Amino acid sequence: MAQDPRAQDPRTQLAADWITIWQSEAAAMAADREMQEAWQRFSTLWAQQAAALLQAVTFDPPGRAGPAPPARSATADAASVAAAGTAGIDPRDAVIAALVERVAALERRDG
Repeated sequence: MAQDPRAQDPRTQLAADWITIWQSEAAAMAADREMQEAWQRFSTLWAQQAAALLQAVTFDPPGRAGPAPPARSATADAASVAAAGTAGIDPRDAVIAALVERVAALERRDG
């Protein structure tokens, strides 16, 4: 009776063990409430950054240039992003938003 040659190959066994471990880890992460919340926060922040980038980048086709958009400071943009989507996720977010707003107020005063 001939044995399967792959059954004796340590590389094949290592690969099978590796896949088993990662399947177990992925299942554990999917069931973990804190991991789900972290991914939700990450996804929300990523979407906000993508929206801010799209808002900051304008595309004017040749011959159709409109009026220039109003000037905005990076601090004001950061304040609007911080205030818009991250409220309530972490108690420290309110402190960060207040600091960003204070810096924006100082920029308005000096500008």
